[in-house]
Amino acid sequence: MAEENFYNFTAEPSKRGRKVYHAWSWRIQIDQHPDGWWDWMIDEQHNRGTRWHRTDTEPTYEEIRSWLAAQKWTGEETRA
Repeated sequence: MAEENFYNFTAEPSKRGRKVYHAWSWRIQIDQHPDGWWDWMIDEQHNRGTRWHRTDTEPTYEEIRSWLAAQKWTGEETRA
């Protein structure tokens, strides 16, 4: 997946804040919890796995991309 696809995000309908980002082979949905924190649902293409992460503030796409690149489980493509 081309790097520019990372910036191709969509906001999905929700009563709370929700955004979806695409980076490499990952789909990252961030949802704002009613108590204020942000839950990340990180799905890999072809149903190869779902990971979860939580932050206190809404992440920017740069923060998401940097965090993904730092994870060993994301694969070599994220560190290119």
